[in-house]
Amino acid sequence: MDEATFKRLYQLCYGSDLSEEAIENVLSKELAEEFRKKKKKYDDHGLLAYLSDKNKPKMNKSFLKNVIRQNEASRRIEVKKEVDKTIQRIKSYEERPSSHSKSIKERKQHDSQTRETSKRKWNLWDQKN
Repeated sequence: MDEATFKRLYQLCYGSDLSEEAIENVLSKELAEEFRKKKKKYDDHGLLAYLSDKNKPKMNKSFLKNVIRQNEASRRIEVKKEVDKTIQRIKSYEERPSSHSKSIKERKQHDSQTRETSKRKWNLWDQKN
């Protein structure tokens, strides 16, 4: 129960002419309301809901910053290695002659020869007709 609620209940109980039954009703309503709030907080935060703000564990920010910094550094190193491997792979592909490039050249030559042959045949046929 927070301090403001406690003071209000204290004044209500000792500063008024209420019967004990009325005081018990007020107290039970306040406790039920506090229970509902704590239960909702517990559902959201677990056991930390029941700790006061003074007793809650503090986040170790310097530790987290160091962990993040180390992760970023190691990730940069990994990315650099991957980039270097990719560059080496590309260079090795460029340096060696591939059979694929030969087949492309051969196809182009064959296509040009076929076109020339077709043109000759067409011209011969055209001359006959």
